[in-house]
Amino acid sequence: MTNESFAVGMALLQEIFPKSLSEPAAGIYADVCGHLSDDVWLEAVRRVCGRSRFFPVPAEILSAAQEVAARAHGVQSPDEAWESVLSVAKSWGEGKAVRSLLEPSVFQAVQAIGGIRAVAVADD
Repeated sequence: MTNESFAVGMALLQEIFPKSLSEPAAGIYADVCGHLSDDVWLEAVRRVCGRSRFFPVPAEILSAAQEVAARAHGVQSPDEAWESVLSVAKSWGEGKAVRSLLEPSVFQAVQAIGGIRAVAVADD
């Protein structure tokens, strides 16, 4: 990421969470998050601003950045993937091909836990 983008993101964090960071602490944020692209960094900062109650640690920003990057590549979040599994499980037994209804990685995960039947007949 560029120095300018880093500065914008840190300024946003310090505006939302009234806390000033020491230069060494800001350096740690730069070291840990410096590999992110400008767009991913800024979107990750926006996400943590929307869901964190306290000044986020670098790990929280990296987690948000992972979500941003996954979304950009069409990968479902874990919650979205589970919702799609539950939806397919509700219609299990209607003769639909489960493989065509789930993302390939989600289908593989469902297979690893015993298949859609195991989900469909499981107790809530």
